[in-house]
Amino acid sequence: MRRSLRDMGLSFRGIGRHWPLYVLFAAVVFPLVFLVSGTPHFLATYPMARDAADNGTQLLVWLVVYALQFVGLEFFFRGFLVLGPGRVLGAWSIPVMVIPYLTLHFQKPYLEATAAVFAGMALGMVVMKTRSIFVGILFHITVAWLMEVMALYHTGKLSRLFDGN
Repeated sequence: MRRSLRDMGLSFRGIGRHWPLYVLFAAVVFPLVFLVSGTPHFLATYPMARDAADNGTQLLVWLVVYALQFVGLEFFFRGFLVLGPGRVLGAWSIPVMVIPYLTLHFQKPYLEATAAVFAGMALGMVVMKTRSIFVGILFHITVAWLMEVMALYHTGKLSRLFDGN
């Protein structure tokens, strides 16, 4: 497409003014994660790091790799699919992006799949405004790690990890 990575959202420009959006997203999503994290439906999917949670080093490596995949995910969905066709489709590139983004969440708990539609739309709007995917990367990693930690807590693996048992 002969477009720079900066044109696809790999830029910090504009995000300094929009950090309150990250705080707003966190204020909405974090309490919801706390509320649902102990439910059987949630714990059927999470923690995704079940096997890695038996060893602190393995868990740390797993969490870093897990975080890195969100860089690629945000680049593709928010950078490539929103900013790429955004020159032609304008804001309509956001719902176009949300459809395949939702498919990634089909195997997840129902509430998470539903939330993915709203979060995808919101993050798409932020990207259109800031021209940067970094708020989405930061938000996605934070929520994913929170979900993992809460699931590890509810399954007792977190305390076993710190107790050394």
